[in-house]
This record gives sequence, structure tokens and C-alpha cells, in this order.
Amino acid sequence: MREIMTARQVAEYLQVDERTIYKLARKGDVPSMKVSGQWRFKRALIDAWIEEGCRRNGPQAGRHGRDRRPLRSSVSLMGKR
Repeated sequence: MREIMTARQVAEYLQVDERTIYKLARKGDVPSMKVSGQWRFKRALIDAWIEEGCRRNGPQAGRHGRDRRPLRSSVSLMGKR
């Protein structure tokens, strides 16, 4: 898979609807940037975002009592926090 991904590629990678990726990008919940009006995603940052969510939610994500707030990206496109 490529280093820079489109919303469709990220949706396929995460196995979610493409509209979900656009919503997350607009809200700033997933590391992304616009290039000439089109959303782009760096794969390494998507992977870091997933890892951050896994650490935050623990091994039993989705069970009662877990943090249900949306995962906000603390990973910038420049690799700085």
C-alpha cells in the first residue's frame, strides 16, 4: 500500500464507509490534510492513530465503561505532537 492514501484507500484499509473517513477528516478526528481540495492521509500516521486508540481503549474496546469519546488525533502530519 502507498505511503500517501486517498479517503477511499483509508476506508478500505479500516474497513469502514468512505463517508465515515470524510466525516472524521472534517472534524479533525483522523490525521489528514487537503491537497488541492482533496483529502490525503499518510499511512504511518493512520497506523499511529489506530495504535493510540487501541492504547486508550484497552484490549476490551467497546465494552461498557470504556471511554466513548471520539479519538482525536494527537499526531500531526509533520510528525510532531
